[in-house]
Amino acid sequence: MSTPAAASGTLTVGLQTDAQTGWPKEVAAAKAAFSAKYPGVPVAIQSPPWADHLTKLDAALAASPPDVVELGNTETTKYMADGALADISADKSKFDNSGTWLKG
Repeated sequence: MSTPAAASGTLTVGLQTDAQTGWPKEVAAAKAAFSAKYPGVPVAIQSPPWADHLTKLDAALAASPPDVVELGNTETTKYMADGALADISADKSKFDNSGTWLKG
């Protein structure tokens, strides 16, 4: 198992445009915290236009999916029904702030 300092590659994150404009300090803080833990892994943030973000996500999932993607609660069910999301229930406690997640 590699250590965080030895990690490499690029972390690709798909965020909605409003994440970039609505809470830029939080996005920057999350990016900085990740970069501090994984200094060899640059973070690439993608923000497709709202009007066609799901079309672009579907194309990316078929070709080169992001490592992390922001989905709204009304969008999530489509991907759950398609089997596109992993069940992380058994690992939930390993995630920061997991006690504050919505039950859904």
